[in-house]
Amino acid sequence: ADLNRTVTKSSTISRAELEQHTEAWDCWAKVDADVYDFTPWILSHPGGARLMTSRCGTDVTNIWNHFHAAVGSLPGERRVGLWNPEESIDTTTLSPCNHEVAKEGKGGPVWKD
Repeated sequence: ADLNRTVTKSSTISRAELEQHTEAWDCWAKVDADVYDFTPWILSHPGGARLMTSRCGTDVTNIWNHFHAAVGSLPGERRVGLWNPEESIDTTTLSPCNHEVAKEGKGGPVWKD
């Protein structure tokens, strides 16, 4: 990833650029029409860092809407730009059912890997 690139909240993020941010220390993901920096939540996510990191660089809209809709919108300061509407990502492999939910925890589902 080009860590020196200046990203503004009005930047248009391409699929190629999104797919460069796939590490725990540099994790971007698409939710609806926006791209967010999820890096600060990697270690604190109830599902664990491995689950979060496996979704870096992808479209997590379906997962977000399924498990996190009650949270509301993502913080604007974590938004890195707008998704390029001319590009698409196959989300069929990103079903929220890829992991077995063990029980509902206080903050939502608790994952069993």
